Amino acid sequence: MDEIINNADDRLKSSYNSLKIKSESVKKILYQAKLEGVKSKIINLEENFNNIEDNLSGLN
Repeated sequence: MDEIINNADDRLKSSYNSLKIKSESVKKILYQAKLEGVKSKIINLEENFNNIEDNLSGLN
């Protein structure tokens, strides 16, 4: 009986560790996606500022 419980405990610990590693991987992927989104927004802002500068220089 103890062997069955120990085996179940070992499998549970192994599953927990595997899930923990996968969770960390998902967090890293989501963080990278968030950074890519921020980068995209910065690029869009830069394009908008360039357009504003072009429009303002045309007024002079």
